[in-house]
Amino acid sequence: MLSWKGLLLGVATTLVLGLLLQLGFTFLLVAEHTLTGGYQGVSRFVSSFSYGVGIAGYLLVMAVGGGVVARFTASHVCLHAMAVGLTCGAISLGILPGGSRLTMPALSLLVAGGAAAVVGSRCWRRLSANREAPDSPIAKTPES
Repeated sequence: MLSWKGLLLGVATTLVLGLLLQLGFTFLLVAEHTLTGGYQGVSRFVSSFSYGVGIAGYLLVMAVGGGVVARFTASHVCLHAMAVGLTCGAISLGILPGGSRLTMPALSLLVAGGAAAVVGSRCWRRLSANREAPDSPIAKTPES
């Protein structure tokens, strides 16, 4: 059964966190450009580092969105999380200038975002199952 609540909350959370990530990434790029203005070698290294941080943040945001989906969805959690990841990735690609062209790096980020959402939903399910599990027999004291 389709969980509209989980899908809408997952998409909303992912988009808001994605916008905050883009704001922070813009600040990071402006600071990088200001600090390494004339040094070509340093600028190339720092730029690669900045984009690595940006991609890691994108995948983390998708994983958090998958966790939100898992929190509010009872069945078919992975499919719901994949739908949220692909939808938010497609929205992100659609609002970019020239976003109508689907390139191989864009497609790989789209698929990686969907996979990260699934991983986030699985992690949320595992963590919530561990919280709800009864105490381990080792921790219990024998009763007299």
